[in-house]
Amino acid sequence: MSSGLPPRTPTAAALRSLRDELKGNIIRNSQPFGNTGGTPGAAISLETSDAQPIAGSTRVFGEFHHDNTPLADDDDDILRFFRGTTLELWVFDRSGAYSSERLDLAQRPDLLVRILAGYALMSDEEAGFNTFVKHHAPGSDSYVTFRQRDKFYLRPEPIATADYIVGLGTTCYAASVSTVGEPDTVIKFSWREDKEPTEVRLLERAHERNAWGVVQLVGYQDLVSIADLRQGLQFPQTFVTRTFSCVATTPLGRPIREYTSIPELLEVLRDLVKALQSLCVNARILHRDVAIKNLIITPQHSADGPKGVLVDFNYALDLDNARPIEPMVGSDGFMAIGILLGQRHTYRHDLESLFCVFLWIAIANDRVRDEANDILEGMPKTSRFWKWCTMDFGAVGRDKAADMSPEGFEGFLGEFSSDFASLQGLAKELHALILPTDQTYVEDLAHLRKLLDVHDMPASVNIKLMYIHFHLREGEILAVYELDAPPYGKIPFLEPMAPDTAGQVYYGCNYVVDGSGHLQAFEYTTIEGGLDLAAHAAFVAEFCAAVEQRGLQHKFGLAINSGAASRDSWMELDFPEKRATFLLPSHVPLPQSDSAVLRTTITKFPSLKNEKDGNKDLPTHIHAEHTWGKRRKTDADDEELVDGVTTKNGLYLTGIPLEPGTAFYTVVSAISAAA
Repeated sequence: MSSGLPPRTPTAAALRSLRDELKGNIIRNSQPFGNTGGTPGAAISLETSDAQPIAGSTRVFGEFHHDNTPLADDDDDILRFFRGTTLELWVFDRSGAYSSERLDLAQRPDLLVRILAGYALMSDEEAGFNTFVKHHAPGSDSYVTFRQRDKFYLRPEPIATADYIVGLGTTCYAASVSTVGEPDTVIKFSWREDKEPTEVRLLERAHERNAWGVVQLVGYQDLVSIADLRQGLQFPQTFVTRTFSCVATTPLGRPIREYTSIPELLEVLRDLVKALQSLCVNARILHRDVAIKNLIITPQHSADGPKGVLVDFNYALDLDNARPIEPMVGSDGFMAIGILLGQRHTYRHDLESLFCVFLWIAIANDRVRDEANDILEGMPKTSRFWKWCTMDFGAVGRDKAADMSPEGFEGFLGEFSSDFASLQGLAKELHALILPTDQTYVEDLAHLRKLLDVHDMPASVNIKLMYIHFHLREGEILAVYELDAPPYGKIPFLEPMAPDTAGQVYYGCNYVVDGSGHLQAFEYTTIEGGLDLAAHAAFVAEFCAAVEQRGLQHKFGLAINSGAASRDSWMELDFPEKRATFLLPSHVPLPQSDSAVLRTTITKFPSLKNEKDGNKDLPTHIHAEHTWGKRRKTDADDEELVDGVTTKNGLYLTGIPLEPGTAFYTVVSAISAAA
């Protein structure tokens, strides 16, 4: 990228004055650049501190050292800009960081003074200050004005700030139309991605379509973009372009965590459910970021007005203009299980996120903090919530699915704070409504999983939910082998085949209990190294007896994970043309359609102890299939859509065309060619 000095290079007279000042204050104890008999070394450091600045104090931007003494390698609070005698100029903005070419101070020792002078003489705008905020006079109240209309006077302290550089960087202030009135408006500054629909447009649409329980737009203005700030610079690759905007909304409410009583909280949650319904049904918008920080309690409400209101529509989705594949969005700790596993966002996911809000409040009962990671600081390390807040989305999805399973949720109820202990029954009812599951075999499954613990079985042994993909023909067996699908490595592929007469050895990997009460393999693998169940005769005998006594022969069996299937998390998809199925890495997103709804079923269950201990090495196996909200055929000439991958006239997943270049297209292409 191109290099250059900071803007507003000072005059020669200003440089002389500044040089004298610098000599007296910054490099007082240093030797001038020149031939000192050794290689000059230099370092500029930007030192950060948690200490609050004292009014009237001087901000130190950097230090200059003329020696070879290195900075401590373990000092994480120092940003290094020098490399020997060369200097790099860095800029940090909401899209990332970039630098100039290296500047040689040995050849141009005056550059250091010129650079420092350039920084010192920058305007507020050049230095990155928000110049949209105005003052009538120094020290007076700050305000913003939208297109020369009403002024909104900001309260000095922000009500929300971001603790990161790259991203939205959302900062909010309470405001009012006068300096003495009670604040009733929120002024929000944020840097949205240009390719995303504006929050303003979605709020306008929600208002036009009478969405209930949604924050109201008062004013807005786009201010500057990253593209403008980086204009004229050359970059080796494209960067995320963001636009800095100011949005004013009303009402200014209390954060939901500041509820005054549990009855008030329940009324607020009730109205937020209504708000999500109205937003989806009336305005055809999904919020997609339901979290504690984005829910408020209204200060005043009429008999038919909402007590809870949805705010922050930066990640909201216009269902009438949705793209084939939408990026994963949401807040740590509150994202729905399906979203973490790559499903298309639906209203049910917003409801699940709202249920997570209820759980966080009922368990942590934190009245101060909004972000999940901040709330965790005050919680015991044994809390299940710790597993919900990592960047490994596949692991979070797996852990969350386990916690939200019927038996897992029972343990979750034990974490409720004393104030919410009486609401455990309500939590169970809500759980059953929002995360329905087949309760018929819950106790049976729990019993079989306990047997794994009783006999201390290896983690590779799971209870398997039986699933019939297709019927075998005479002489066939179901066999698993692995196909290469760069860059995703080995992909397990299951299909019927006649046993190899050339000496191929097959090992049992999935088992059922047959009519005689014995364990019988029904799926095989060519992969060596799987567990030999003959060494665990006591477990096999007790497992077979339990399955037979409970009549579970066609419901549950055993799975022995080996090869690639014993690592990571997987989603199983059908390949009907080949009478086969394959495992897809769970982090690979599936193509999406408004007509098809993805339904997933967990098919392998580890021991309860391994699940409770949060063993990160446990694989997750989920079977995926699509159900259709619209007719599968539009007229008599249309072919019936088949669930799974098809290759006729291109690559499709249940009628959804696969987009070349996507991760899913890459995997399916490799499998189709190799199988």
